[in-house]
Amino acid sequence: MPTVIRAASILSLVLMLSACASSPFTEKRLVQSPRPYFALLKDAEQRYEKLAGTPSPELTRALHDVTLYRSWLGDEEGSLLAFDRSLPRGKPFAPQSTAGSFPQDIEVEPAIQTIVREAAKHQIVILNESHHRSMHRAFALKVALELRKLGFTYLAVETLNTAAPNGFARMNRFSGFYSQDPVFAEFLREAKDVGYELVAYEHIPKATQSGEQDISEREEGQARNLISAVLDKNPAARVLVFVGFSHVMESPQSPKLEWMASRLKRLTDIDPLTIDQTTLMRGGVFGISPVYEFVLRRHAPTVPVTLKSAHGQPIVVGQFQGKVDLQVLHPDYPTAHGRPGWLASLAGRKPHPIPIENLPQSGRRLIKAMHDDDSESDGVPLDMVIVEAGKAAPMLMLPARNFRILFED
Repeated sequence: MPTVIRAASILSLVLMLSACASSPFTEKRLVQSPRPYFALLKDAEQRYEKLAGTPSPELTRALHDVTLYRSWLGDEEGSLLAFDRSLPRGKPFAPQSTAGSFPQDIEVEPAIQTIVREAAKHQIVILNESHHRSMHRAFALKVALELRKLGFTYLAVETLNTAAPNGFARMNRFSGFYSQDPVFAEFLREAKDVGYELVAYEHIPKATQSGEQDISEREEGQARNLISAVLDKNPAARVLVFVGFSHVMESPQSPKLEWMASRLKRLTDIDPLTIDQTTLMRGGVFGISPVYEFVLRRHAPTVPVTLKSAHGQPIVVGQFQGKVDLQVLHPDYPTAHGRPGWLASLAGRKPHPIPIENLPQSGRRLIKAMHDDDSESDGVPLDMVIVEAGKAAPMLMLPARNFRILFED
């Protein structure tokens, strides 16, 4: 919701890390840091513990923050548990019956293969994400790398700060809110490395309006900002747009609810390829789809796939049915090196053990791998993970970049 976006934008301005220099594998305590990453998580956890049992907007906000910061700090399981608690029903997701009206002859195809084939026919591709799932940013990078080969040159990203200092020459905490996630920041770094021009298009509604007016103004503003930033200057530009949740819907959800993709399509008369990846996965917003369970049993996919009928027609389920062109199913990724398996198989990251001298003697500690070219004052880590004294330490999962290790207690 827009109020969350505003709060997130404010929060991003106070996410401060201390400045210090270090060499690879050198232990460095972060000092004089008013708001380091770990402090943000601990503050959110304390707010949740204080408010637990008393439903309120403040409790919801605390859970939202716990969910988000745990995902940034490498605790995917803890993030999903917190997200679970933030849902109205307040209980964990449970497998649903496979009984339903979906076709029983579902076939699957590797999602990248489907997307590349269909994207060749389109000028604009719009892919969504769940804001608390770093996995979606890893998949977005794979999509971006393939679309670059097709001539896509612009990457428009909802999270980017339209007022970021010095543009996006370097990905840092000023570049956007959700892009403070290490996987998101690496997605944008690699996209820039292969020649994408990053585009910010967010629109913040006026604070005095109703929720419905906020949504309408924001969606219209986003669409018009995209047109102004890219298509007015280069009408033939090929653009990958990365959005959150329902912004990907290319037709109105209801007579009073029209999301950004639908408005962009109407304003430009360009039919985008729209792709949802937030529905068919573990820990989805709407629980576990019976279609998801069915496909896992029938096909046991090990990579993201799209669904199609025996006649080759794309299958889309849930609230996105009839609103997007394609839907990606993410398989269950087995744990590897103490971390979510998708970091290796989907993101292509390599394991690096944490030096023994960096492990805590008591309590919890946040281990961070920083890019050698980034400062701790504003850089986004390549990876972060929480380790606890007396427990086996998970490995850092890192892209092929030079790094140094720091920690926060």
